[in-house]
Amino acid sequence: MFQLKWVWKQMEGFRKRYIFALFSTALLAMLTLGNSVITASIMDTVFQPLTESGVVTQQVVHHLAVLVAVLIGFTLFRTSFQYLSIMTYEGCSQKLIFKLRRDLYKNMQEQDQDFFSKTRTGDLMTRLTGDLDMVRFAVAWVVRQLIHCTVLFVTTSIVFLVTDWLFALSMLAVTPIIFALTLAFSKRVHPLYVDLRERLSLLNTQAQENISGNRVVKAFAREDYEIKKFDEKNTDYKKANTRASLLWLKFSPYIDTLSQALSIAVLLVGGGFLISGRITIGTFTLFNSLTWTLTNPMRMLGMHLNDLQRFFASANKIIELYYAKSTITSRPDAKPVKTRLQGAVDFEDVSLKLHGSQVLSHIDLHIQPGETVAIMGPTGSGKTSLVSLIPRFSDVSSGSLTIDGTPVRLYDLKGLRKSIGIATQDVFLFSD
Repeated sequence: MFQLKWVWKQMEGFRKRYIFALFSTALLAMLTLGNSVITASIMDTVFQPLTESGVVTQQVVHHLAVLVAVLIGFTLFRTSFQYLSIMTYEGCSQKLIFKLRRDLYKNMQEQDQDFFSKTRTGDLMTRLTGDLDMVRFAVAWVVRQLIHCTVLFVTTSIVFLVTDWLFALSMLAVTPIIFALTLAFSKRVHPLYVDLRERLSLLNTQAQENISGNRVVKAFAREDYEIKKFDEKNTDYKKANTRASLLWLKFSPYIDTLSQALSIAVLLVGGGFLISGRITIGTFTLFNSLTWTLTNPMRMLGMHLNDLQRFFASANKIIELYYAKSTITSRPDAKPVKTRLQGAVDFEDVSLKLHGSQVLSHIDLHIQPGETVAIMGPTGSGKTSLVSLIPRFSDVSSGSLTIDGTPVRLYDLKGLRKSIGIATQDVFLFSD
C-alpha cells in the first residue's frame, strides 16, 4: 500500500479538497438508502392502511403528497451533491497528474547517459502516458468506487440488522465466501499485471525504434522484418492481456452466482416471513429494493481490486522514475562558469569503465587553447567515449581530466556544458 501513501504525499496543496471528496462519497453511499427508506415508509403508512380500510381520506392524500415531495427533493439534493463530488475528484486527479508529469519529465531531463542507455525509450513513454493515466484513473474512480462499495455494504447491513436481524443474517450468509474469492483473485492477478505492463513497454519500444529509424528500415528494405518483430511483441502483449482477463473470468461466475443468490433469498425467506406476519409489506419492500446495495458492491469489488492491482503495477514504475538519481551532478561547492573557458584540456592517466567493460585505459592527452586535434580509430575504439568525458556525459573511472587547470567535476554542470559546442555524428532535428 506504499503506492497509495506516495500518491497521497504528492497531493500536497489540494489534500483538503480530496478529503472532502472522500467524505462526500461515504455520505452519498449512505444517502443512497434514503429513497428505499422513504418508499418503505410510504408502503407502511399509506398503501397498507388503504388496503386494510379501503377508504381514501384527505389526511392520507396529504401524507402521501408530503412523502413524495420529500422523495423528489431528496433525489435532487443527492444528484446535485454527487455532481459536486465527481467534479472534485476530477479536479484533484488532473492537478495530481499535471504535477507528476512535470516532475517526472524534469527528473528525466537530469539523468545521465548511463540511465538512458539502460532504460528503453518506449518504457519511458509508457510511464509518462499510460502509467500516469492509470494513476489518474485510480485517484478519480477506483478509490471512489471502493469507498462507495464498502460504505454502501456496511450501511445496508446495519439497516437490515436493525430492521430484522434474522432476515438480514439469511441474506449476509454468503458474503464471507464472496470476499474470500475476491481476495484470492486479487493476490493471483497482481503478478499478471506487472508482466502485462512490461509487455506494453516492449511493444511501445519496438514502435518507437521503428519510427525513429524509418529511413534506415526503408534503405535496407527491412519492412517485412520489422513488421514481424512488431507482431511478436504485439502477440506477447495480447497473450499477457488475455491471461489477466481470463483469470477474472474464472472467478467472476462464482461471485456473480453467489451475489444473485441474495435476490432468491429475499423472495424465499422474505416471502415466508411476510406470510407468517413476522415482517410488514414495507419491510419486505425495503429489503427487496436494497438487495442491489449488497449484490452490486460484492460483484464490483473484484473488478475494482482488479483495477487497483493495475494501479500498483503502474505506480511502481512511476515511483522508480520519480526517485531516479543521476550519478553525474554538480557538487554543492561547484565552480560557476562566469567567463568563457580558454580550452586547455588535459587527460592525465584517464581510464573509463562502462557497464563493466574497460573502454579506455591510461589515456594521456594535452590540448592547448586554439589547437585542433583529430582522434581517429576504428568503430568501437572509444573515440566518442573519450570526447564525452569533457562535457561529463560520463565521468572518468580513474585518473584526472581538467579544463583550464580545474577538474571538470568541480565545474557547475550546466555552465560547463554551455561552454562546449558539439556537432554530433547523428543529427537530430526537433519538431518546430
